[in-house]
Amino acid sequence: MVGSLFPSLTSRCSGLFEVKKETLKENDILLFQGDSITDAFRVRDNFAANHQRALGVGFVHNLASFLLGKYPEKKLKNI
Repeated sequence: MVGSLFPSLTSRCSGLFEVKKETLKENDILLFQGDSITDAFRVRDNFAANHQRALGVGFVHNLASFLLGKYPEKKLKNI
């Protein structure tokens, strides 16, 4: 998307960064790490995978929800 919005920037940066495409495998565990903004009101003593209160209400919860909804067959665990 950045390339379509800023083509001249993309062409100048081409080759500076190698982008590695990762794939999700069945039963993968996704660990989210961050700071107080990442926490977004998560319940710190809840360690249950895929539990909303353990993930908070911020981007971690949004990304986890998206991935779980898009790839239910992969049985991902977000912690």
